[in-house]
Amino acid sequence: MLAQKSISLVRALLVPALALAVVLWTPRTASPIASKETLTLEEGKVSLLHAIHEEQKYLDEWLNQKILFADDVVTGQEVTEAEASKNQSKQKLELAVIDLAKTFLTFIDDATHIEVADAWQYIDENLDRRMTLIIGNTSERTLALEAYDTLQDSYQELDHYLKQRNKRLSDYREGLLKRIETQKKIMAGAKSASPQAQKRLDNLQDELEVINREIEAFGKQIRAHKIEESQIDDLLTVKDLYVSVTVGNVAVTDPFEVRIPRLPFNDAKSLDFKLNQEVEQVTLNLNYGAVKTTHNVPLEKKQEEEVILVSSPNFSQEGELGSSVSYDIKLDRLAENEQTFRVDVLNLPSDFRYKITESGNALQRVKFTRERSVINLKLTVTVPDNLPQDMLTKTFPFYIVVGDDMAVDMAKKDEGSYAGKMAEADLEIYDLFFERLDLTPRGVGKIELSFPNMFFNIKTGEEINQEFTIKNTGSVKLSDITFEVEVPNRWTVVFKPDTVNDLLPKKEAKVRMHIVPPDDVEVGKYELKVDASTTHEGSAVEASTKTLSVKVEAKANLKSTFLLIGALVVVILGVAVFTIRLSRR
Repeated sequence: MLAQKSISLVRALLVPALALAVVLWTPRTASPIASKETLTLEEGKVSLLHAIHEEQKYLDEWLNQKILFADDVVTGQEVTEAEASKNQSKQKLELAVIDLAKTFLTFIDDATHIEVADAWQYIDENLDRRMTLIIGNTSERTLALEAYDTLQDSYQELDHYLKQRNKRLSDYREGLLKRIETQKKIMAGAKSASPQAQKRLDNLQDELEVINREIEAFGKQIRAHKIEESQIDDLLTVKDLYVSVTVGNVAVTDPFEVRIPRLPFNDAKSLDFKLNQEVEQVTLNLNYGAVKTTHNVPLEKKQEEEVILVSSPNFSQEGELGSSVSYDIKLDRLAENEQTFRVDVLNLPSDFRYKITESGNALQRVKFTRERSVINLKLTVTVPDNLPQDMLTKTFPFYIVVGDDMAVDMAKKDEGSYAGKMAEADLEIYDLFFERLDLTPRGVGKIELSFPNMFFNIKTGEEINQEFTIKNTGSVKLSDITFEVEVPNRWTVVFKPDTVNDLLPKKEAKVRMHIVPPDDVEVGKYELKVDASTTHEGSAVEASTKTLSVKVEAKANLKSTFLLIGALVVVILGVAVFTIRLSRR
């Protein structure tokens, strides 16, 4: 009964003490980090205090039950039940400490921030477009320390309790050691130790091992879950930060992704990427731990040295003789100050004419401003009507150049000395920005048929012999020109020659065509369609079809004609005789 009363007294004293502890623990001033996370920390603190109270209660009950068991007041079953309750409360206390630490770590995660401090693009010495990112760890350390104050209050309560707990267990252990010594003395004074006495000593020593483990292990186990203030900077350090750059979910950099092993609090890291395309804004993808964030980052333009990117998407083209070829030219300057440059063409053969325009207006100079860093031009090159055969299908490299007037003038002055063999290395001495362009002149194959007469009248049984002209109206030599004809049924046509082997530009050849209708051709109108064709560099060259009209008439019957004429003469003579006789009367 005395033991039960003492337990009740302890419980009665603990409840007010706990209430007082909560009151004293309450922050004196409102924290500037008052938020959901802060309230969660407060909730974790209350849960920890409750777990401390529960563990203390069941620890005291267990120790009291062991004392009563030693005095044979309670049974072993009651001690076992008390020990089970004590072990369960120990687990709850440990979980409360872990949960509080996890809550603080969640707050740390929310206080951890990665910021893009700067981002710009530039052109390097190899004329490659690149971008630089400055990524900094701007985590809120002040807020983390303020949150740690709440955590520290809880840890102070926990440390205070663990000291009391160890004191309570140590006091119990002192009493246990005395009981062991007493038992040993009793057994030593006896003539022989009874089995019951030895079992009692063994039980006391087993109990001592249990108490020693409670004193040594539990405190270390609990403290292992605590977070120290010295760990905050490390907790705010971002580890294994992966950075990738995309535009519309498409990677635009080389390398595609960069890993930063560690980015400590208040530290920054510079990353450099090669840009695979022109961009004004990119999406920055950050991935660290369980955090995945994206940031739309506009790229400034920074350039220490003057650089103009000159590019043309259709830099290599073919042009027919007498035609014009257009190149799209893009000038991109990353510097932001206003500057004017001259634009011209070098290494183009003198027979070729050119014109540089912007929005249809011819120009020689372009002006870059802060708002106008990209200029789109069009270069139009006119291919001569005639070129030597050895120049056809030959690729001519030439350059669109941008620079100051003096540099361009010097290059134009020296252009003739290179005799059309100016190379990119030669241009570098003039401090010009340029793009190589290629032009391959090609001749065009054209043929034309010309007939002096395209309408024929014949009698049945007659044939047609017609000479016509085939002319090369193109700009390349044509070979193996053949003829085809679409004729009425059973008509035959023979060409002489049947093939024109070689025909130079602007030259012509005579061809004779022999047309033979069938012997039993019927009177009527007929059409024949004549074509000529060949190939040039794998493409068909065909003349326009010429249509010949043939009208076939029947032959005249001479005997009937003569009889008719004779009869007519007789009639005329008879009329004349009758008239003479009549006049004599």
